[in-house]
Amino acid sequence: AAAALGGGGRAFGAGEPPPSAVGGTSEVLAERLSRRQTLALNGAVAAGLGISLLLPERADAGGNFEPVAVVPTTYFGGNVSDFSESEGGIRVLELREGQGEPCCAEGAEALVEWSIRLRNGLTIDASAGFPRRSGEADMAGTPGPTLRFAARPLVYGIRGVGMRSDIIEAVREGVLGMRPNGVRRILTLPKLGWRYADQQPMPADEDRRSMLVDNKLSVLFIEVKLVGVQPPLVDT
Repeated sequence: AAAALGGGGRAFGAGEPPPSAVGGTSEVLAERLSRRQTLALNGAVAAGLGISLLLPERADAGGNFEPVAVVPTTYFGGNVSDFSESEGGIRVLELREGQGEPCCAEGAEALVEWSIRLRNGLTIDASAGFPRRSGEADMAGTPGPTLRFAARPLVYGIRGVGMRSDIIEAVREGVLGMRPNGVRRILTLPKLGWRYADQQPMPADEDRRSMLVDNKLSVLFIEVKLVGVQPPLVDT
């Protein structure tokens, strides 16, 4: 079996069940084979079945596997190497510098317009207030909503690290350090995207929502415009 996968695979030890004996899942294979071998195996299986398979990249603390996401070197805007790491640890590209205080103090709310695009530049959807590009002035369907959220949320006065959010991580962390009226492009990997069906940004139009669901395991490019920041409420 190892030779058929390109060589280099180890033999299963005595008493160790082959993958097929323990379910035959790609997760089990990924633990036993090199990444290149696993890619070759799943590629062959997918070709034979006429389907597309997603490979696990690694298991998190809960034993859940995240899909492989290969970061492209180029995209519709040029080279991915032009992106830098933001304050929130997300890869971003500054399209326009804003003015004023950077986002955001703990508990402050960010007001954000947004756009979601595929690697080839095709727009999946955009909020009503996001500037339209040439050819997008009459995008079919109802535009998505403007976002309002706490980039650094507080729960009973404590920063909600790792808590479930109504906003995907790429956007929530990606706006950190932005200034009002600034525009930023965010490289969005699947692990930074939609973990739950109701997370925003989400197209309001059904067809565009389906398009996002079909592509949410791909590398996407989200552009955000920070319209403004509402200071946190102060108890009196």
